Amino acid sequence: MTDALPLWPLPRHAERLGGTIARAPLAVSRDPSLPAQGFVLDTADTPTLRAADDAGERYGRAAFAQLEAAQTKVGAEMDAGALPRLRIEDHPDFPVRGWMLDVSRDRVPTRETLAMMLDWMDALRLNHLQLYTEHTFAYREHETVWRDASPITADDVHWLDAACAERGIELCANQNLFGHMARWLSHDAYRSRAEAPEGWKTRFGFTVPASGSADAARDTARVRTLRCPRSARGRSRAP
Repeated sequence: MTDALPLWPLPRHAERLGGTIARAPLAVSRDPSLPAQGFVLDTADTPTLRAADDAGERYGRAAFAQLEAAQTKVGAEMDAGALPRLRIEDHPDFPVRGWMLDVSRDRVPTRETLAMMLDWMDALRLNHLQLYTEHTFAYREHETVWRDASPITADDVHWLDAACAERGIELCANQNLFGHMARWLSHDAYRSRAEAPEGWKTRFGFTVPASGSADAARDTARVRTLRCPRSARGRSRAP
């Protein structure tokens, strides 16, 4: 039962054993018999955590921290210096749980905002972030495209990659190429790549600027030539 427990996300199994124990350091061990990213948190006698791997340990520690921070009722009034006696088991149904963040709609987040988003992901146990860009990454040889867009820079991506790693999140670049390319194709240097360089008229009578690529094979080859500034090379997964 998980009702009234100060845990979020709720675990797949929680057993209330009644009463409380004095707070004590958490004893952590590995248990390869558990499902991937799984953990068992037991506070029957002394706080112990068995985790399948690093991710399981991270999630188990987070659950324990919630118990320690709780000022709530679990059956009876819980003393601030005590922990409820519980046994909690949890593991995810899907090994990869992700979120795609689109930063190409004229609201490019600051590092402060990105850090806040990563904390949300961490709390929700999401472990995969796709950073979706169209014209908002500062490619070294394409300043015309991103000049007025307050772009994500290579140093930003390097910082973001490290911040993701600290939270057990994999960062993956997602650069659109074949559609939604109006901010590229509006410039003379790139317009020849458009399927309809002069735009196209809708049935409602207004014209939509060029936004689709005419040659997928050519643009697939082109992406291999994109370069980010040298400062981002190394650990970063920037494009």
